[in-house]
Amino acid sequence: MRVQIINKKSKLIELSPDWKRLNILYNSKIFSCYDYIISVIDSKNYNLFILVVFDNSERIINILPMHKKNNFLFFLNCEHSDYCEIIGPTQCLDKSFFQTLIKQNNLRGIIFNNLIIPISNLNTFNSNNCSFLNLKKTKKFPSNFTHLVYRQRRRLSRILNKYNYTHQIIKYPENFPQSVINDIKNDMISRGIRPENFMDNYMLILIKSLYEKNILIISRVKDKREKSLAISFVLEQDKTFYFWIDLFLNISMINIYNNISFIKDITEVKSAKFDFCRGIYNYKKQNFYPNEIELHTSFFIKSKLISYLYSLYQNIKRKLR
Repeated sequence: MRVQIINKKSKLIELSPDWKRLNILYNSKIFSCYDYIISVIDSKNYNLFILVVFDNSERIINILPMHKKNNFLFFLNCEHSDYCEIIGPTQCLDKSFFQTLIKQNNLRGIIFNNLIIPISNLNTFNSNNCSFLNLKKTKKFPSNFTHLVYRQRRRLSRILNKYNYTHQIIKYPENFPQSVINDIKNDMISRGIRPENFMDNYMLILIKSLYEKNILIISRVKDKREKSLAISFVLEQDKTFYFWIDLFLNISMINIYNNISFIKDITEVKSAKFDFCRGIYNYKKQNFYPNEIELHTSFFIKSKLISYLYSLYQNIKRKLR
């Protein structure tokens, strides 16, 4: 087994066929797919540290899309990528593999956030939860919410019928609604429900890049005067739709109205999976009753003291959540 470290985008282009092959073979989430990662790299100046693992026949078997920060390795864009993963099988990537990697490259440690499957023999804790729904095509929404009882399905219908709004799905090459996004973003910041750095220039560049690649679509709700009230950025991968980032004005039920409308419009055309990504929010549980799974963080830190303090800090964060 051999490991190559890539720190230039030009070298990644050569990897494209193997990266895409592994994405298909191992059913990668959108956040680990080649085109998404390239958009991430184009949007921000990362200190790339992408690991490519070859087997004894010099065939690529793993890709780890990492970057280096403060001499630690992290997944690229792990702050905003709801699922992160090692691309390919992980059986050979155990504690000794990472110990050797850290020693040879004089690193302080490696931290894998947002994993569905934790990494064998590394320190691991439950870092978050995510949720999803599989729904069948129907012209009689919400009859495809078969896991709900009648009164719960009726609640979804009531939300749609209560408001006289228009729902729209925007796809490239339609114009990217930059000014609308800025207006709603700034409104959320001014109300104190998002921090000052919410949707910074880096994220706007990334979102627009994904939109222009037809990886991202936009779910929008407007009122009678054509004023935009809510926007959701939805990542599309085959028949899976990831509700990634929601923007909304201070209007009762407007975000859930947007989500329900999007699900209705999509399932009128085809069966699909709807992934609500990280965070089990009450409005999701109370309206959709989705399936839930845990996300994990696996890590190896060279210093025992820093490893202990990191574990303690994460434990306190989980208890306060």
